Amino acid sequence: MDQFSFLFVFSILAGCGAQDAINATKKMPEKMDGTYAQIVKTNQEMGKTTDAIHKQILLLSLQDMLRPENSKYLLPPTGMLAGGETFSKEATAEEMVKLAYVWLQEVIKAQPADLATLGEKGLAYLLHEKMVKLTALQVIAGLAPQSTIESLVKEQILEGGRYEAAAYSVLMSRALFIKSFLLDESLMSGSEKLDNLGKLEEAIERTSQLDYLTRLQFASKICLEIKVSSVDLNISESLDKLDPSMGLRFPLIYWKKINESFNTSLNSEHTNSVKARQRKEAIAQKINAYLKSWQLP
Repeated sequence: MDQFSFLFVFSILAGCGAQDAINATKKMPEKMDGTYAQIVKTNQEMGKTTDAIHKQILLLSLQDMLRPENSKYLLPPTGMLAGGETFSKEATAEEMVKLAYVWLQEVIKAQPADLATLGEKGLAYLLHEKMVKLTALQVIAGLAPQSTIESLVKEQILEGGRYEAAAYSVLMSRALFIKSFLLDESLMSGSEKLDNLGKLEEAIERTSQLDYLTRLQFASKICLEIKVSSVDLNISESLDKLDPSMGLRFPLIYWKKINESFNTSLNSEHTNSVKARQRKEAIAQKINAYLKSWQLP
C-alpha cells in the first residue's frame, strides 16, 4: 500500500470513528436525561425511607416514654430518660415545639366526659396523666441538643413563629429539668462531688445551657403557666424566679461551685496523661471565660 492509499484508508477509518462519536454525542442528552431521572427517583426513594425511619424513631421513643411502667414514678423521671433522649436527638425544633403545643393543650383543656362523677381515685389518675405529659416535656426539652434549642429560639421567637407561646414553655421546661434533675439532684447534690474531668465537663455543659437561656434578650418572658382547677393543678414558673435571690444571674452560683471543685476537688491521678492535661486546660479556659463574662476575676 503506497503512502497515498494508506492515508486514504486511515482517513476513512478515522471518519467512521468520528461519525460514531458524533452519533454517540447526539444520544448523550437523552442518556443523561435518563440517568438524571434515575438519580432523582433513587434520591426520592431514599428520602422516603429516611423520613419513614425518622418518624418511626420519634413514634417509638414517645411510646417508650409514656409506657405505664416508665411513667409510673415521676420524681425523678428515670424511666423516661432513654426514650426522651432518643426523641430529643432525633426531633427537629419544629417537631419538638409542635409536640409541646399539643401536649400543653391536652394538659390544660382535655378532660373526660364523666369528670363530674369521678371520685378521688379518678381525679388522682387524671392529674397523674397530665403530670406525665408535663414531665415528659421537661425530659425532652432538657435533653435536647443545644443546636436544636437555638433553632427553636430563632424560628419560633426571634422570627415570630406560629408556636411562639409554646416555645417559651419549652425553654422553661428545659431550665427546670437541667436545674433540678441534672444539676441540683445530681452533679451539684450533696452526695456528688465534681472530682474528675468527666463530671466537670458535664457540669460545664449543663450550666452553659442555663447560662444561654438567662442571657437571651427575652429571658424575662420565659415561663410555664398551667392552671387546671378540676384536678387542682397550678404551676407558675419563670426563669427569673428559679432563684429569687439571684434572678437571671443564678447560673453564677453553679459557675462558682464548678470553679471551686476544679481548684480543690479534682483528683490528680486523673490528670496524668497528655490528653487528660489537655482536657484540664480546656476546662480551665471555659471556667475563666464564663466567670469573666459575669465580671468576676
